[in-house]
Amino acid sequence: MQGLLLHSTTFLRCIWQDGWLDVARPRIQQRMQQYSEGEIRFNLMALIRDRRTVATEQLTALAARAEHLQACIGLSHWLYMCLQSLTVFLVFRLST
Repeated sequence: MQGLLLHSTTFLRCIWQDGWLDVARPRIQQRMQQYSEGEIRFNLMALIRDRRTVATEQLTALAARAEHLQACIGLSHWLYMCLQSLTVFLVFRLST
């Protein structure tokens, strides 16, 4: 892990596999214990997914859901219209 500052420290080179945090955690804690409680000499950056990627995935899923719902509504409307037509036809047929 390497920071952006001039005096950043590389603790170890990690291969991104399951369990890498178990290797990194003790080294980070060891480094943190070298300083007094009120002294800040480093920061830790979170490893998170890119927010744009997450938002894009969510938007894609929502768009697919909206498309599915629109298809269901369209089908429901079509069935409703068919039933209306059938009802009108049957009423007319029975009345004659």
